[in-house]
Amino acid sequence: MENDKSLQLSGGGRGGAALSTDEIWDTYAFIGRRIRERRKELGLRQEDLAYMADITGLTVIEWEKGARPPELINLIAVSRALGVPVGDLLPDADALADLRGKRRERE
Repeated sequence: MENDKSLQLSGGGRGGAALSTDEIWDTYAFIGRRIRERRKELGLRQEDLAYMADITGLTVIEWEKGARPPELINLIAVSRALGVPVGDLLPDADALADLRGKRRERE
């Protein structure tokens, strides 16, 4: 399992789309962009969001850069601080397809 370069996304591993390691990091970057966009819509500084979600400012910075994956419990806290459901911060099927297309263009 250690050498597995993809993550299977579906119920029980039957069918579904496998994401490569690069696609997983692209997804983290997507989440970071959504957090940054919503934070700016609300006129919040990174420090403000960090305080509201009870996380560190460095965590917000790293998420927004896509340099660190968010832990679920912290993502929930951030979504509450931003006043949106967690799902609004995650890529939907169309966004995942777009991420894959962009990845293919770069390769």
